[in-house]
Amino acid sequence: MSAPIPLCVVEPICYSPFPYGSRLNKQMLKHQYLHMNNGLAVRIEEAVNLGSVKLHVFSPSGREIWTVVGKDDEHWADLELQFCSCKHYYYKTMSNDGICYHIKSIEQAKQRNKFVRTDFNDAEYNGFLKVVLLDNTANLLSRCTV
Repeated sequence: MSAPIPLCVVEPICYSPFPYGSRLNKQMLKHQYLHMNNGLAVRIEEAVNLGSVKLHVFSPSGREIWTVVGKDDEHWADLELQFCSCKHYYYKTMSNDGICYHIKSIEQAKQRNKFVRTDFNDAEYNGFLKVVLLDNTANLLSRCTV
């Protein structure tokens, strides 16, 4: 009797340096972890180098709003609160799964003094905040399905 013919062939959907079907061990997991974090490091580096990190300073109060242009949207972040308006913050950071790359990008940009600074008058603060909040709310709602 011949062997059964498979109905379909499943191809791996992502790159792995390990043979298909191999058992994972600590070394393999460490390699995959470092590979993922190198990808994050690249995203942070790109955000800083491309001028995606922006500091909006309001005078004379000195209030600051940080924003980062991400791959889809512009997100605002508060470093003191470790808050970001991106979806990663809500799904991962809130469940203690790490800080989003937007906050890490701001931290690195501050360390390297490499960010775009824009100065505003305090009279423009409320209007600016409304625009940022409306933009982020609209982006979040556009992804929702009813």
